[in-house]
Amino acid sequence: MNHNHSSSSIRRKWALRYGLAFVAVAAGFELRAVLTAWIGPGLPTYITFYPAVMVAALLGGFGPGLLATVLTGVVVGYWILPPVGQWAIASPVDRVGLALFAGMGLFMSAVAEFYRRDRRKAAAYDQEKALRETRREKEFLVGVLEHTSQPFAVGYPDRRLGLCNQAYEQLTGYRAEELRAIDWATMLTPPEWRETERQKLEELHRSGQPVRYEKEYIRKDGTRVPVELLVHLVKDAGGKPKYYYSFLTDITGRKRAEEALTNQRKELQVILESVPAMIFYKNKENHFVHTNKAFEDAMGLPKEKLQGQSLFDLYPKEMAEAYWNDDKEVMASRNSKYGIVEPMQTPNGTRIIQTDKIPYFDESGNVIGVIGFAIDITERKRAEEALKTAHAELEVRVEERTAEVRAALLYARNLIETSLDPLVTISKDGKITDVNHATELATGVPRERLIGSNFSDYFTEPDKASAGYQKVIAEGLVRNYPLTIRHVAGHTMHVLYNAAVYHNEAGEIQGVFAAARDITERKRMEDAHLDLQRRLVKAQETERGRISRELHDQLGQDLTALKLGLQMFRKQRVFSPPVQASIGQLEKLADTLMQDIHRLAWELRPAALDDFGLDMALRRYASEWSEHNGVAVDFHSQGVETHRLPTELETTLYRITQEALTNVLRHAKAQRVGVILERRPDHVLLIVEDDGRGFDAQAVLKAPDAHGKLGLLGMRERVILANGTIEIESTPGAGATVFVRIPLESKMPAVN
Repeated sequence: MNHNHSSSSIRRKWALRYGLAFVAVAAGFELRAVLTAWIGPGLPTYITFYPAVMVAALLGGFGPGLLATVLTGVVVGYWILPPVGQWAIASPVDRVGLALFAGMGLFMSAVAEFYRRDRRKAAAYDQEKALRETRREKEFLVGVLEHTSQPFAVGYPDRRLGLCNQAYEQLTGYRAEELRAIDWATMLTPPEWRETERQKLEELHRSGQPVRYEKEYIRKDGTRVPVELLVHLVKDAGGKPKYYYSFLTDITGRKRAEEALTNQRKELQVILESVPAMIFYKNKENHFVHTNKAFEDAMGLPKEKLQGQSLFDLYPKEMAEAYWNDDKEVMASRNSKYGIVEPMQTPNGTRIIQTDKIPYFDESGNVIGVIGFAIDITERKRAEEALKTAHAELEVRVEERTAEVRAALLYARNLIETSLDPLVTISKDGKITDVNHATELATGVPRERLIGSNFSDYFTEPDKASAGYQKVIAEGLVRNYPLTIRHVAGHTMHVLYNAAVYHNEAGEIQGVFAAARDITERKRMEDAHLDLQRRLVKAQETERGRISRELHDQLGQDLTALKLGLQMFRKQRVFSPPVQASIGQLEKLADTLMQDIHRLAWELRPAALDDFGLDMALRRYASEWSEHNGVAVDFHSQGVETHRLPTELETTLYRITQEALTNVLRHAKAQRVGVILERRPDHVLLIVEDDGRGFDAQAVLKAPDAHGKLGLLGMRERVILANGTIEIESTPGAGATVFVRIPLESKMPAVN
């Protein structure tokens, strides 16, 4: 009997505990509905459900708290978040909000369950055993907080920081021991946010209720991150503040979205105010709600005096009734009405306007007003009348002008034919429609065969020619586009094409007019110049190698002999102590000179580059450079460890790396540098990346003087000589990255 009574009691308690979760969520839902009806939409989604979960968790325990969290997710996802009535959360922000709420619900349920267990254990066991159990639970709670993805921290009224989790360390960029040594009110909070935080903490002290507010954190690296804080206050037995504990949310994404939305609204407002057309919005009661500057200027009234006024307050009755009838027709039919030509009374007299009126709908699809777009066509109407008058005169002059146009066309044709540059017109589908005599000479094809053929067929790179033509069509103009014309006899002509679209009378693109300038001789000279530069670089490297060997072999041996002689004198001990000390100093000087000679010979031409290849040479250079300059270097390579590249290419990549690391040392103030060398099927990729202070790459490269960019220019010249490309990505405060890509010839041997 007692057993049945106990089971029945347990079932009743279970029903009460879990029934409490349903009641609490229902109460939160009803409270939200009441608040929404009272103050309008816009309440935070979960503001009334946090108390519901807290009540269910505190009174019922972990299970009811978790059930209340799940029920809240179902209610919010189905009845509150759009689309209402469907379990399909469309917005990523809403999904993140639901996930954060679920995490908080789980956390609050766990805390409440620990609290209830603590009370039960305190009643069931002696104080010492209950204290041990509570300590274990607190350690578990600390473990939960430590590994949760939401930043958490404990702060004290004296502005010290205590317990914090890994997420908080990642948010601030500080380690836990560093955080405990700083003043959170000054080191983490920017000056402009300190007053706001002070007021919120005063509110927390007055009310005792958790406060939520936004601010920015200053991270260890100096950057700022926007956060939202939920701060709780714990008091001691005497009612004095003991410590705060806070849950933080990184709201960078939300801030960016809000900023983007604000900027879009501002841009839209600027556009509306800049549009020369008159724009207005009237509600169903015939009152102006919004107007733009063009409408206000036409009416001679400021925005404040127009808003709230009806048509009958601004216009004569007959004119106002005509406007109002159009408005009612648009709202009743729910269709737009375009091209309404009507008079408009303004301070400058009666004007003729053309208006388009569009019905304006609310979110439920109900018509709530009319939007109008009106342009002043008074001058156009006058022009039309004048045009009719002038039409007769124009007919007479057309015949006269026709003869003049024929003469002008003949003159223009003569100019085209006498041009030494190949000239061509091309249709929209890429067919040649006309050419001059210079084009016939350049291609060796007569005009009759050229007309109607594909423009791109007469170049050594037809795809490139076609791409250039499409670029002209898309952009309207192309200048100095390099191509090579192929003559039927086999020889070629290097040209720079300048092309532009031309239109018909309706403004539609009719085709492209292109003119080619022969740069064959100039290109030959440029190729000769590049070849000379390559030979100079090769000669320079040869001379560097010779000097390096002489420094290492001759001067190095002389210094070694000098050092051995000094050691012999010092060991004989036949000299006075001052002389012995001088000999020791000379030994040290000889060591220093030997090290300097070794480093200089290594920088001029490392033997490893010739003996072992680029991979080993760069690996040793990076290691010695790092040790000498105190900057960590991570070097990684792929595809070049066992198969060497051609000697000139290895030298080029080695020198570029040297110059890049020199620039890092001189300008970047970096703590770490990464060097990646990778051989790919058709090219070699070199990446040098640092975490230094960065710079404005575009501004430096475009600067007229060479100060501060000689290293970049030197790297770019070496890349150009190797027919490669170089890209530099950098912004102030974000480090710099250099990408170098040098093509490999298709039949280039791989040296083992």
